[in-house]
Amino acid sequence: MERNNLLDILPVSPFQEAIFFNDFFGEDSDLYLEQVQFIIDEVMTYELFVETWRRIIVNNEMLRTLFRWEGMNEPVQIILKHYEGNFTFYDEPSNPKILLAERFKCKDLSCPPFHVALCVHDDNASQIIISNHHILYDGWSNSILIGEFVQTYFDLKNNAEPVPTLKSEYKTYLKHIFAFPVEEQISYWKNKLSNLENCTKYFFTDKKDPKNKNSDKIRCMYYTLSNSLKHKLDSFVKSKNVTIASVIYMSWAVVFSRYTQNKDILFGTAVSGRDIPLVGITNTIGLYINTIPLRQQLDVQSNILDHLHLIIKEVSERRKFEHFPLPEIIRAINNKSVNDLGLFDVLILVENYPIDKGVLSREKSPIHSIQSFDAKSANRLTIEFRSFIEYEVVFKIKDQGPDSKFIKLYEDFLEVMSLIIDYSQAPITILLTSNLEGEVVAYAGE
Repeated sequence: MERNNLLDILPVSPFQEAIFFNDFFGEDSDLYLEQVQFIIDEVMTYELFVETWRRIIVNNEMLRTLFRWEGMNEPVQIILKHYEGNFTFYDEPSNPKILLAERFKCKDLSCPPFHVALCVHDDNASQIIISNHHILYDGWSNSILIGEFVQTYFDLKNNAEPVPTLKSEYKTYLKHIFAFPVEEQISYWKNKLSNLENCTKYFFTDKKDPKNKNSDKIRCMYYTLSNSLKHKLDSFVKSKNVTIASVIYMSWAVVFSRYTQNKDILFGTAVSGRDIPLVGITNTIGLYINTIPLRQQLDVQSNILDHLHLIIKEVSERRKFEHFPLPEIIRAINNKSVNDLGLFDVLILVENYPIDKGVLSREKSPIHSIQSFDAKSANRLTIEFRSFIEYEVVFKIKDQGPDSKFIKLYEDFLEVMSLIIDYSQAPITILLTSNLEGEVVAYAGE
């Protein structure tokens, strides 16, 4: 690495630091290796493929970023002025062996852990494989990458000069989050998480067997919402002035309460971290995401719609505290009821990144079959709600229970979501009863 090629040397963010040490000292060799692949109905030349991605790298500093830690008290990230990129061409469709090899090319953090491969899919299409280490960027960034790839590729193909998108520098983000008073953040989280002894934090009551090597293996179950339920949800969110996230959070809170018989419950939520006043941050590739707790105290006499608005209010109020690292939250509350599993064992992600609606709807964008390989979760259950062209629910399960157990859990989740939509003026108590049919009949006229 030549000194005259150094653009900037920055500290790592708290979330990056957690990833770094978990990756460096952990036993799981691919814990934070991520990948997205998709098909484009174009026969791409390798030359145009490389030129497209080099333009994208020039416009996105995190794709030129590497990490140093040896001989230092804390790791740092180094942004290079120039980086040619790392690309591979395969004269065949992708397969599990290729995908695995591409992911592991991003294991070394001493060079930018970002790699792109071009595969010949068939006579009429190409396949793009984008691999990265999670320490570089989050899921939102994938949508930006794919969008910029589409725009840049077709501009170059049509002999037009691509217009760079306005970006925010990562160091500006770091200054913002480091400037917020720690004492105020600690005070907020202590208040929100007081009296946790009465709160149910763990959905799973059994303990994992540390001798069982399969206990950390993750299996995924995918479900697509029916078109009728998708349209009902969209219409409900618009007409009631609520958010999809509030419906998802409340649906899980009710299911959690049903299973544990407690109306004071806690689970994790992933936040984009981009709701801060920095110009261009929504267009910037980087790691802004964070995982923070959401506590739900269900008042059985409260109106369902009122509770949805209460969730929205709470999410809005916690926004300026959402960059505080989860380990620091746990340390701050210092509660004996928090065990070695962490603060919660279920994480909810509501993904509404600007990807399919913006990229796939363009007539000139023949992209399809997007698939992802995400960083592994530390939680026993991660529920992802993906609200793109189709609405998909993904259960990522780190548990050896039978599939039927989680199929039933998904069915309950879907049932509660439908009830919230159909009977939003009813009290919450109708969602918690086991005899729903008799309880909701009085509200059938909504």
